[in-house]
Amino acid sequence: RLVKAFSSALPPDAVRWMQDLRKEKEKYAPYKPEQLRDEALDGTRMRSQGEVIIANFLLMAGIPFVYEVPMKINGELVLPDFRILSLIDLKTVIIIEHQGMIFSEEYPYKYIRSLRLYLQSDLVINQNLFFTFTDEKGRFDIRQLTSIIKQFVKPSIDTEMACYLQDIPVHDRMTAGTSNR
Repeated sequence: RLVKAFSSALPPDAVRWMQDLRKEKEKYAPYKPEQLRDEALDGTRMRSQGEVIIANFLLMAGIPFVYEVPMKINGELVLPDFRILSLIDLKTVIIIEHQGMIFSEEYPYKYIRSLRLYLQSDLVINQNLFFTFTDEKGRFDIRQLTSIIKQFVKPSIDTEMACYLQDIPVHDRMTAGTSNR
């Protein structure tokens, strides 16, 4: 029900954009599917609780996005966490990369590799490419996301809703609005 309500509230151009990206995503085998342990409200499997918070926020706010659609930069494949279509003009696409394990041993190397590739593309940091972070205690401050969304995607975003969503325990976020799974 949630996914249908979400899709029906979107402009037709946004729905087509999402459908096209999902078709593109189907051309590739999932990257390390065993790591997709957490689930967003729409059933999308994700790699981290921070990504689930972001996805659920986008869903509840009626913002079109697709998770982990591969893209090539200089012949190398990257997996942006979120591609989001701006509701301001229905043309601008922004990418959000969530760095949920930046404090682990090997993860910073993965981050630097991706950052180098992104810097070789047409993407511009803090214009159409954004990074969000989980702190050393594993907490994600939703204000990082609301600031990006308000400025570049949907100026009328409900900040109170975002704060409420952040306070719901992850298990409840994953099951809220769904029937028996």
